[in-house]
Amino acid sequence: MASELTGKEQQALLQIAREAVEHAVRQQPWEPEPREEKALNRRSGCFVTIKQNDQLRGCIGNFQSELPLFREVARMAAASATQDPRFYPMQAGDLDNFRIEISVLSPLEKIDDTEEIEV
Repeated sequence: MASELTGKEQQALLQIAREAVEHAVRQQPWEPEPREEKALNRRSGCFVTIKQNDQLRGCIGNFQSELPLFREVARMAAASATQDPRFYPMQAGDLDNFRIEISVLSPLEKIDDTEEIEV
């Protein structure tokens, strides 16, 4: 996750992602509670990766978002668990053994020349 997030904010995003996955797999409607933290309310792209037994199980994200970060994380976590076209949707039995990684993206920057790109 982005280094500018505090440990508490990182844990909050992980909890939101986990709850989103569990509700999506059980096909239960769910929305995360509003958050007060400024960092969790900024508009930011993110990717949510799900792994089982150290194997990729799903990964979906966006480079930009019109939603607050905490809502985008919830949306991408649910999609990663149930909509990644490379995998079958997760089932209830998968909920006992999965790990989540969240990548929060920095804002996009316009470049005028490809020489400006740093990898």
